[in-house]
Amino acid sequence: MLSNVVLPTNLEIIPNNCFGYCDIRSINIPNKVKEMKKYCLQYNQNLLTITITDNSILTRIEEYSMQRSKIETIFLPKTVSYFAANAFESSQTLKTITCNPSNPTFSVMDGILYNKDKTILVRYPANHGSSFQVPDSVKKIGFCAFISSVIETIIFPPNLKTIDGWSFMGTRLKKLKIPDSVTDIGEGAFAACTSLTEISFGAGMTYIPSYGFTNARITKIAIPDNITTIGDFAFDNCPTLKEVILPSTITNLGGSCFPSNVNVSFPSDAKLSLDDQQILYNLDKSILIMCLKKSTSYIIPESVVTIRSSAFKEMTDLTKIEFRSGTSLQTIEYDAFLGCSKLSSIEIPSSVTSFGKKSFYNCAQLKSVFFGSKLTRISSQCFEGCTSLSTVSFSTCDSSCIIDSYAFSGCTSLKTLTLSENISSIDM
Repeated sequence: MLSNVVLPTNLEIIPNNCFGYCDIRSINIPNKVKEMKKYCLQYNQNLLTITITDNSILTRIEEYSMQRSKIETIFLPKTVSYFAANAFESSQTLKTITCNPSNPTFSVMDGILYNKDKTILVRYPANHGSSFQVPDSVKKIGFCAFISSVIETIIFPPNLKTIDGWSFMGTRLKKLKIPDSVTDIGEGAFAACTSLTEISFGAGMTYIPSYGFTNARITKIAIPDNITTIGDFAFDNCPTLKEVILPSTITNLGGSCFPSNVNVSFPSDAKLSLDDQQILYNLDKSILIMCLKKSTSYIIPESVVTIRSSAFKEMTDLTKIEFRSGTSLQTIEYDAFLGCSKLSSIEIPSSVTSFGKKSFYNCAQLKSVFFGSKLTRISSQCFEGCTSLSTVSFSTCDSSCIIDSYAFSGCTSLKTLTLSENISSIDM
């Protein structure tokens, strides 16, 4: 395995994946190098030192470029204008970032990287410390700013406005108090914080982002009435979560926003509906949001137009889905029935126009599928791994229809496939 690299002095770019998965222990970056591309030194798990001199003309350090390294400190010359906060993703050894004070884009205070005027916290080194008080000047926590860090306790400033996507993913946060000043939180901001047991939402929030708090260790969550939207997978895979209290202000719930075994309650004037099967809908039951109780069969009301993503995901006891006559169903979103390994009986209504990615992925007992004339798209991997699927038939479509790549991959029993004349594209 490659362990020693001497780069030429006239080198200008270290390309994507150039020295990934090697055993390099230290490396000197020549002064003429302008760009360190994505993944260029990833998974050099014994890489301890990287030398960048003050005379370097380096301008870009890109995403995952030093992923899984053991580097403890890095210097940014005055020419660096782009630094990806996830350049050190999954590395927990970085303690300090230093920067030439003449750099017009970045500044450093106490080993932490900010933009020049310190209104954006760009990167908190993963091993810098377990507690931190964000300076009052900071208005925004940047994308992946604390990702994979050892931080356990954080105090936000009172004027913070934005917490960008994936900014605290995989950290050791235990308690979280979001200031009332925060109005924007990005996707996955606190995902995979497996020590997080308490969350206090700020009054300025109107939505909880997709993947926002996956894998947290909370047991109960009461959503405040300033929240109107909860995104897809917001509290998915929270193993200890047993109770969710929703306000009447909620108007939109994403797919798999909670685990499927939680007790969900909401006031009578909420814009939600829960039937005797413990299926959660919007108020007029046009959107089937998720199923909150495992069973072997379900009956879908004729009012349902959309089955949300992951609505029945991995319900391994489910054998049958029945649709009421006169159904209005048009869309089955991604992962809707993924992993329903015993699902053998489902007559897909002829009104359905589109199937999301992996919507029936690994439904190993599904034997036949008939598509109606309204069909416009079957997304990638839709029926992949349906090993008992032997017959697939299409009506003559009213308009052109697209079948995306791997839609029927791994359907090892498929013997008969009858295609419509209006199928305009089949991706490989």
